Amino acid sequence: MEEADVTLAELAPNLSGPYEMLCTAFKDGRELSSNIESEVFGYICSSYITGNDVVVIATMEKVTGNLIASYQSVFVHPSQIGAVGCGTGTQRTENIAKRLATAKPGQVFMLSYNSGDHWTLTVVDPDNDTVYFMDPVRRRIPCGDWAKIVKDAMVMANTARKRNGQSSMIPKNLAGMPFQTSDKKCGYYVMGYMREIIEDKDTSRFVTKWDKRGSCKYTREYLDEVRNEWADFAVKKYVKEP
Repeated sequence: MEEADVTLAELAPNLSGPYEMLCTAFKDGRELSSNIESEVFGYICSSYITGNDVVVIATMEKVTGNLIASYQSVFVHPSQIGAVGCGTGTQRTENIAKRLATAKPGQVFMLSYNSGDHWTLTVVDPDNDTVYFMDPVRRRIPCGDWAKIVKDAMVMANTARKRNGQSSMIPKNLAGMPFQTSDKKCGYYVMGYMREIIEDKDTSRFVTKWDKRGSCKYTREYLDEVRNEWADFAVKKYVKEP
């Protein structure tokens, strides 16, 4: 994991609110852990954050997998699907397929994927065999490993669900999503996409909203809301009452 340029001790005097509470919690250098309910990943597991995670989000450095994992819901853990250090293509396919096989009617899944140096969001609609690729730099639909992994996972999940789906997934690139303006903001944009999707709730508007928004970008104020929301959540989830 890439370390931030400053330490928590150096940053602490300039922080307030939930960030200050997190700095206090990390004074002894330990990790903070908590259980994540089965509704999130499909199984009960432990999640943790480090002092470096707090520094990263407080200074808006490159987002870590820990930050993403503690922000989303209804998805597959980034550590099980990323391009680096997350297993073979077969293992990553099976991890996604197991999660998709648990789909309830109308449920969609958000997969935060890191290609090694860039975050993107993949939204999977198992009932309609459709996959939406959301890239903060608006690249084309991926045609390499990631696209194949998602396609194969959907086929495996349909088999497990005893469902006769399409012979191949229907890929869609949502070109209307806000695009990043800095090389360090892709993770924050992915968190912003997830936040909007969760808040909208009505997935019937999904394609219309995200495909036809035109040229737009998130303001610094909006991204600050995302960061502060994460800090508030981290305090509630990981900082134990004295």
